[in-house]
Amino acid sequence: MQSNGWKSIVISCNAELHKSCNNLLIIKENSAQSVPINQINVLIIESEQVTITSSLLLFLIENNIKTIFCDQKHNPCFETIPYNNNTYAPTRLSDQIKWNDILKGETWCNILRLKIKNQASLLYLLGIPEYVHLLGIADNIDIENSAELESNAARIYFRHIFGYNFNRRTNNNTNVALNYGYSIILSNINRILAAHGYNTSLGLNHHNMKNNFNFSCDIIEPFRPFIDKIVVENIDSPFDNEYKRKLISVTSEEILYNNCITSIENALELFTLAIIKIMNGRKKFDEVIEFA
Repeated sequence: MQSNGWKSIVISCNAELHKSCNNLLIIKENSAQSVPINQINVLIIESEQVTITSSLLLFLIENNIKTIFCDQKHNPCFETIPYNNNTYAPTRLSDQIKWNDILKGETWCNILRLKIKNQASLLYLLGIPEYVHLLGIADNIDIENSAELESNAARIYFRHIFGYNFNRRTNNNTNVALNYGYSIILSNINRILAAHGYNTSLGLNHHNMKNNFNFSCDIIEPFRPFIDKIVVENIDSPFDNEYKRKLISVTSEEILYNNCITSIENALELFTLAIIKIMNGRKKFDEVIEFA
């Protein structure tokens, strides 16, 4: 069963979580709250003082609802993954293994162009003239130079939105917020792929042997700038619950997908299924993802 919920539930304090009929029951020190399972999209556990029953975890998995656990720094660090929640999973896996390497490379280049064009769009929205440079990079990407040009674009982009000395590996509020936001989107993609029987670890371009989400990491790329925009707009804000709520609610934001206004959540599903159709030879790449 695929989740069609819209709520992201964040548990950031001491609590007990149980299954109660078809509800998530949240018990705190002086209160209890019940949330219908069919309203939940993702459950985020931020506190180490949360207990959760195995029956609830099983019920969440059966309903294709991701449960994400955070570390002491509030960075998402792991999530629940079902072994198999689609009867066609073995067939889908066989299809993925057979995907053509040249088509993988071409599709990856198209995904990368979308990401860099959205990075350019954010620079344009911020009044930064270097957006023209990024558009030029996007137009010149091919299979042979994609890694080099992606790196060049990232260097230009991050320096101009977060400062010349910004480094993605530095432990600061900006990177914590970026990682948190990216994880929210990545979790949605994982859920979509699992619901349709596809393996999240077999990527088009990402091939990290320690990454269970290589395919998801390919698909997320054009959507990263939507998180970046939120972080830029809150660059001086503490990484508190209000900040997290803004990042969690990003999937409700409206964007343009193939020239139609839709939510990021809906665009994630449309784009994921489009990539699958492209790799299975059932359509050409003509996807357009833009800021609304």
